[in-house]
Amino acid sequence: MKIYAINQKSYGIEHVAAALRSMGHEVTLDSFVFDDTRISPEFDNYFEKKIADKGYDAVFTFNFFPVISANCKKYNIKYISWIYDNPHINLYSYTIINPCNYIFIFDKETYLELKNGGITTVYYLPLAAGVDAFDKFTVTPEIMQKYQSDVSFVGSLYNEKHCLYSHFNSLPPYTKGYLDGLIQAQSKIYGYFFLKELLTPELVAEMQKVVPYPPNKEGIETAEYVYAHCFMARKVTEIERHDLIKKISEKYNMKLYTSGDTSVFPHVNSMGPVDYYNTMPYVFKCSKINLNITLKSILSGMPLRALDIMGCGGFLLTNFQSEFMDYFTPGEDLAIYESESHLLEQIEYYLNHDDERMAIAKNGYKKVKQFHTFKNRLSEICDIANL
Repeated sequence: MKIYAINQKSYGIEHVAAALRSMGHEVTLDSFVFDDTRISPEFDNYFEKKIADKGYDAVFTFNFFPVISANCKKYNIKYISWIYDNPHINLYSYTIINPCNYIFIFDKETYLELKNGGITTVYYLPLAAGVDAFDKFTVTPEIMQKYQSDVSFVGSLYNEKHCLYSHFNSLPPYTKGYLDGLIQAQSKIYGYFFLKELLTPELVAEMQKVVPYPPNKEGIETAEYVYAHCFMARKVTEIERHDLIKKISEKYNMKLYTSGDTSVFPHVNSMGPVDYYNTMPYVFKCSKINLNITLKSILSGMPLRALDIMGCGGFLLTNFQSEFMDYFTPGEDLAIYESESHLLEQIEYYLNHDDERMAIAKNGYKKVKQFHTFKNRLSEICDIANL
């Protein structure tokens, strides 16, 4: 089949293209930068010139773009999108019901919400790891010396000076204090996201005065959803990551790979951002413990970072996410923490039990290599989309 893949600086898109080609498909990998993902005359023109009459059987993207769906519907081309962000507000676009769509969602709770709401174009599909590519990375003594650490974390700190939640600083003191309390409570809870259901109409009305979010004529997302998942969940994650990294780095040799401000962590080894394709595998292979702290708005799914760690043969220590339990066994394939104190206990234990830690990393790698590769997942996609 002939597939046009559009890259939006998506981690893993090169692994997707390689896997599809290994399966016998012809893949064109291109990129387009959207100013507006819902209505874009510029993209309409691009689509007509690049794709419409070139005989493509399908268009593929990570995440869902309504303007691509509209064009695929117009030209009767299948549109395959694989969601790896949550929240992903475009899922609430009216175009989600277009019959050309095959939308694969990695977060089961989000999938079930849409499926149970009568949406027939969505499917549940966990993410994958580029194991074939990771296997090509050889750890030399020089590489090990550069990247080794007791604990490593790769990811955003969400501590930008003008983060979304800061827009609520002008709320009345009682309202702001109440929201701050909800955020602090959510940062201590694993496996259950409750912020949206606790945003009362009165609270939302106050928030609307400060950061208006009017109804979107192109979709059905609500202000409550946007405030909880985009504003507050990021703040919860910022607080959680800050607190955990601070405590870990005060006791252990920790390397932090991020583009965020690390000046608040005097004991951490700040390494700057990491290149996904060329450097990240070395980090996961050389670190004794690789930490995953999931963005709070990912309700149940396994983040790409976690699968990448195991796919590199690294030891994964992650917060609890219910879907890990569907595919992996804690203490056998990975380690899971359920609180801050439990995390610190797990780090201490596994740093003092090398053989057990390395055996778990090996088991996790074998399971990902057997069941969770891009070829595994894309075979499911192709079967469902009849490619």
